[in-house]
Amino acid sequence: MKPTRTLAALLVAAACILAPSLQSASQGNKVSLDMRLRYEFVEQDGFARDANALTLRTRLGYTTAAWHNFDAGVEAENVVELVDDYFNTLDAKPGYPAVMDPEVTEVNQAWTRHTSNHEFGSSQLTAGRQRIVLDNARFVGDVGWRQDNQTFDAIRYQSRSAKTNTTLNYAWLWRANRVQGARRDWSSDSHIINSSSPIGKDHTLAFYAHVLAFSGPAPAAAASSKTFGAFLTGTIALNDAKTLKLAYRAEYASQSDHRNNPADYRADYYFGEIGLAHAKIGGAFGYEVLGSDNGQGFRTPLATLHAFNGWSDWNVPLANNLPNGLRDAYVKVNATLPGSIQFLAFYHKFEADSGSASYGDEIDVQLGYRLNKNIGFLAKAAFFSGKNGTPDITKFWLQTEYSF
Repeated sequence: MKPTRTLAALLVAAACILAPSLQSASQGNKVSLDMRLRYEFVEQDGFARDANALTLRTRLGYTTAAWHNFDAGVEAENVVELVDDYFNTLDAKPGYPAVMDPEVTEVNQAWTRHTSNHEFGSSQLTAGRQRIVLDNARFVGDVGWRQDNQTFDAIRYQSRSAKTNTTLNYAWLWRANRVQGARRDWSSDSHIINSSSPIGKDHTLAFYAHVLAFSGPAPAAAASSKTFGAFLTGTIALNDAKTLKLAYRAEYASQSDHRNNPADYRADYYFGEIGLAHAKIGGAFGYEVLGSDNGQGFRTPLATLHAFNGWSDWNVPLANNLPNGLRDAYVKVNATLPGSIQFLAFYHKFEADSGSASYGDEIDVQLGYRLNKNIGFLAKAAFFSGKNGTPDITKFWLQTEYSF
């Protein structure tokens, strides 16, 4: 048995045996357990074989009760390959498409935190390995879809004003623990600032600055960049009962090279989405532009990329950098079906921002169901039809998850 699989068996056994008793015996402490079993299939032009990946992720975490406004947390993570007919980005398997879920055993989080509450508001200072998700995760996220999610070795400060509800986030990142395992992690000297303020009850205006510097495995240096942006988001009630709402988001950002990036460029980012939301059904139209300059595309190296530009992740192997940029026009529909089944679907049309080339289009469909607050099931599929040399990709997933 592989060492990682032995460790996985021990971790699962410890989780199942110890976690419930620890949880019931704790006095303000918290034990968390998350187990996710997923099958992923990939058929992609240019590969002789189809990828079949069956992986199990187990996380066991412990957070202490507060003591003099301090608490701390630690989380162990193991990902084991039960069926490994795929290229996992660490162990080369010629002829197979990639599935970015390698076997790993690691400390996923280990942090200490100080929380302060006073008449002017509240603040938190967190130091150590931690999960950071900002806004909609377009620029900074935990890549939660992958089995080994993205965390950061960082110092993070958060505050909220009691009078205005303005929030401020600042983080200095000295390491990005990426989803391909420790051998693909980046050293970092990066600064992230994010501030948001409510406008009335239903609208929010936010500003952000991401000054990123990376070193390590490619494309670390090429991801070093400075990005400054702002967005406005909110909802508008369309009836007196407020059961029908118009939801919107408008965003702009400008990006340029930074520090050890060998390129010289300045590219713009535009995003707009508008849609209708009702109790059990909703839909929206969105348009996202990642510009380009001097052969370099606007990129978001710390994002949860799977949530954007199609679930096939057709752009991810290109390091999220298209030399001619990207225009993504999409329509999405969501609904609650009979039996409390959650339905979500997208149609994307992808084109270059510079020139008139079409990359292709994509249809994504997802069904989700929660048996209870602890157990969930998911089935989803992505069908990408490539054009002008971009390969066709078909993916589907079956997943079940248990957590508390």
